[in-house]
Amino acid sequence: MAQVIEYPLDKLASTEVYSLEQDPQGKVENKFTIAAVPYARGLVVNYGGVDTVLGVFVRGSRVFLIEVVTPRAAKASEADIEFTRRLVMIQAAKAPPGPTKLRNLGAPWLAAGTALGTLGAAVAYIGGLSLLAWLRDPLRRRLTSASPQPIALPNITTVDIGARARRRRRRTAAGLVLELSGTGALVAGLVLLPSIWPLGLLLVALGVGMARIPRLVTAAARSATFESKLWTGRRRVRVNCYAAISTVCVLTGLLLMVLYGAGAVLTSPVYHYNIRFFFVCAVLLTVGALIRRHARRLAALDADEVLRRDSRPMVLYLRTFADDSLTIRTAPYARQSFADRLSPRRFERFEEVLVRNLTEAGPVVALNPPGTDLAPIGAARETLTADHWQSTITGWMTDAQLIVVGAAPEAISPGFGWELRAVDSHRLWFKTLLVLPPVPNSTMHARWERFTKVFADTAMARHPIPLDPASMLVLLGSVATGWSAVTADRRTEWTYAEALAVAITKMTSVGKDQAVSRPSDVGDQ
Repeated sequence: MAQVIEYPLDKLASTEVYSLEQDPQGKVENKFTIAAVPYARGLVVNYGGVDTVLGVFVRGSRVFLIEVVTPRAAKASEADIEFTRRLVMIQAAKAPPGPTKLRNLGAPWLAAGTALGTLGAAVAYIGGLSLLAWLRDPLRRRLTSASPQPIALPNITTVDIGARARRRRRRTAAGLVLELSGTGALVAGLVLLPSIWPLGLLLVALGVGMARIPRLVTAAARSATFESKLWTGRRRVRVNCYAAISTVCVLTGLLLMVLYGAGAVLTSPVYHYNIRFFFVCAVLLTVGALIRRHARRLAALDADEVLRRDSRPMVLYLRTFADDSLTIRTAPYARQSFADRLSPRRFERFEEVLVRNLTEAGPVVALNPPGTDLAPIGAARETLTADHWQSTITGWMTDAQLIVVGAAPEAISPGFGWELRAVDSHRLWFKTLLVLPPVPNSTMHARWERFTKVFADTAMARHPIPLDPASMLVLLGSVATGWSAVTADRRTEWTYAEALAVAITKMTSVGKDQAVSRPSDVGDQ
């Protein structure tokens, strides 16, 4: 009997010869050579007491198998072996050209190659998206050619957090390297587990540990975050369905990435099907991330519910609705959620970045634009009528431990102007932060010129701004001492995170001082 087995990969066809030789599902009684046919093998195998002579050779991706069965209860003779050898030679002469060099892909080599191929796919996915985002980012250049120099004014404080932000970014990047290395060890361990289970199990445990260390460190550093509480039971069925679909998409995408890694070991350079695994993987990860993002929007709590669940004093976020579309380039690998870290999104709404860092201080609340059906991800929103929004905002200003103002907006709306005048009339500058937007220098100057006109009639108007607004990230105001500025040489999620951390620390200490001050002292602020 003769049969031809065609494999999609040349190396798999080559490996099949070794698998027949090592595990023919019977007792191997003899091996013989077939010198006239390159890379051919001959075996005498006993299946249930009957000898079968096998002759096998490879041409490209095809395995040619010749089987000669001896009479029952008889042993294979030299004549049977010679007959099989001649049949192999005849079939080899008829076979299409293209002999393949036999390769015995052992388990360790296969595991290492699969892990490296998978890591290569992951690095290509992350690096390619990051490069495209960097090319699209209008803020990729430094804000100034040199470190900003403060104006020589009394009682002015400036803090440059550029170096701290770079250290934070390097730490996060090191965590990514450790996580990817752990993933490679995990994939290698899973490949080795069936054949070399002690070593495979050790690699699996090592990989899981390495991959989890950065997440555990981040979780410990963000132990005060209440993001997990910002999910509600509303629309529970829809949210759970979307979450399940997202999980299936992400896990399937990861499986295809591992298959791509296996294909990187087995395929020839011209084999194009393996590349399709990579692109399908990217599509599935994208779809999974988008579906999960929609589920988060559906499940988000409104402001009242957040304030009931979180007993900490609130953080009030004031901005013009026109700036809700502001985005900034971010690094998803710094996110807490696994699905978010795999997201292809490299630009997030600026509000999301602010809220992610402000939530450390307290629940962040904001107003919805009128007629909003589904609020975006970010602050916990509340939709109010025209008759009640001002009284509600006034109460929130009084209760808030921190008021964050999206400064230098694209346009000064009447509502935003009223909010700034309310901060001034209630003498709340001591707990107010002005956060400048992530826009290029020329745009910042034009926005700032319009914004400063709002301060013409406020108590802060007499205090000059310490720096060029293009160099500032956050401003802290005090009627008694003037402005304090937090600066950096770039506008990135890292610099904004550090700037907000510095500002929150300073404002928290000021708030404690205000709590023990006399009422007249507070009024002087």
